[in-house]
Amino acid sequence: MELIILVIGMIAAFLAGAYVRKPFAVVRKEQREPMEAEPEKETGKLPISEQLANMLSYDGRPQDGE
Repeated sequence: MELIILVIGMIAAFLAGAYVRKPFAVVRKEQREPMEAEPEKETGKLPISEQLANMLSYDGRPQDGE
């Protein structure tokens, strides 16, 4: 009996979550004119590999230039 109540509760929780999130809702996007590719802007950021290397080599001392 307890197992049946547990299963019904789990199903109800799943359905409530699915209702709130609406993962199965089909939304059609309006067809828009294709956008022209914008040239990449220089953001001044380092590549991810260099950022990771900087993060891993940080030892707590002030960094140069900042």
